Amino acid sequence: TLSSADHRRLVHLRDAVHSVVRAACTHSVPPAEAVHEVNRCADLAQGAVTLHFSSYPPTQSKQSSGLPVHRLLRQLATETISLVAQPDGKPIHECAAPDCTMFFVKDHHRRRWCHPSCGHRTRQSEYMQRKHGNIA
Repeated sequence: TLSSADHRRLVHLRDAVHSVVRAACTHSVPPAEAVHEVNRCADLAQGAVTLHFSSYPPTQSKQSSGLPVHRLLRQLATETISLVAQPDGKPIHECAAPDCTMFFVKDHHRRRWCHPSCGHRTRQSEYMQRKHGNIA
């Protein structure tokens, strides 16, 4: 169960992630507070890698310390960092559907929507507007 303080931290990180990803979409610099929050959460719940060599081949495991909510915040923050600082440079875009707030990695030059259902709804709405006029 999440405490109200943990819930606020998750919401604060969510808002920071949104600011950072939106800035990546527009090739702009996000607010410093958003970057600071993502970096602060990425530093939570540090993990240590352990080598296991009781048999061959050797294996490794990562031992995470800290509270489960800290591990969650760290995972979300580090995934955000990996997404916006991609070495392959695939661009991040906002979904073109008017009622969608999602982002996606544009892996095809013609892609406009985060999911096929967003494209279907948008095309269906455009068709209905052309056929019947502006219906609310």
